[in-house]
Amino acid sequence: MIGTVNANDAEYKRWFLNEIPADKFVEDGPKACVSSASLPGLFIPTKYEGAVYIDGGTAMGLDAISAVERCLSMVESEEEVTLDIVLLDRFVAPPSKEDDGDTIANWLRTYELHSYFKGLENVITTMLTYPNVNYRYIIEPSGHYAHLWNLLNFGPKNTWPM
Repeated sequence: MIGTVNANDAEYKRWFLNEIPADKFVEDGPKACVSSASLPGLFIPTKYEGAVYIDGGTAMGLDAISAVERCLSMVESEEEVTLDIVLLDRFVAPPSKEDDGDTIANWLRTYELHSYFKGLENVITTMLTYPNVNYRYIIEPSGHYAHLWNLLNFGPKNTWPM
C-alpha cells in the first residue's frame, strides 16, 4: 500500500500496488511510490493521475488502520490478523513529573506530551478500533535521528545509531 496526499485538496489517497493493472504497472507503479516519498521542501511533488501528490505522512503518519482493513478483507476475523509495526520516528514518553510551578517548564512538558500522543495517534486509534488483532511487535528507532541537514547522508556516523 502506498499512502500519499493530493497537495491541491489535501485528500489522503491509498494505492495498492497489486491493484495497478499489469499493462500500466511499469509506468504507474513507480509514480505511486515516488509520490509517497515526495517530502515537501526536499523532493519535488509528483504529478500523477491529474493531481499533485506529496508524502502521505505529512497528513496521516503511520496508516496502520488501512493495513488492518486490508488484512480483514482476506480473513474471517480480527483474531487471524497479526500486525508488526515499524515506526520511523522515535516517540519517547516524557518522564513523569508533577507541576513544579514553573510556567515555561510546564508548557514545554505539555508540548512533549502532545507530541508523544500525536505521533502514536494512528497506532492507538488502530488498536482501539480493532482490539482483537494480534499486535505482535512495535519497533522504533533506538536513538534520535541525525540533524535535518544530514538526513540524506547514509554514512556510518548517521546510520549506526538507527
